[in-house]
Amino acid sequence: WNTREERLRELGMSYKEFLLSDMWREVKLKAKSRKNYQTCEFCDCSEVDLHHSSYKWLGTKDELRTVYACCRYHHELIHRMAKELNISVRLSTNYFRNHKNKFRNKKIISLADITQEKLQKYLHVFNKGGT
Repeated sequence: WNTREERLRELGMSYKEFLLSDMWREVKLKAKSRKNYQTCEFCDCSEVDLHHSSYKWLGTKDELRTVYACCRYHHELIHRMAKELNISVRLSTNYFRNHKNKFRNKKIISLADITQEKLQKYLHVFNKGGT
């Protein structure tokens, strides 16, 4: 799986250039026209960012495969979890998606609640093809 920087290097642009590009503008327009991109994946907030769980499809016709609608709070939380636990954004996103009922009330979420031990158990099951 590509990191954002690796994929952008392949596309020959910086992240800032990508965010201003026609290809990103088209992805945002497609997402806005679809019902599942109107509210946060984890709460009912209608002010959403588009979050890439992977950069593998960045700049391709299949980009929406790994793009999710998240409010700013959950978007930052996913990235913070990946950084603090030293895991990929893809695994962090999948963890939240597979445990979304636990995280419905965004005011009670704390990364302290997600211990390394709990995460390792989850990743073990996830890597074996479970949920």
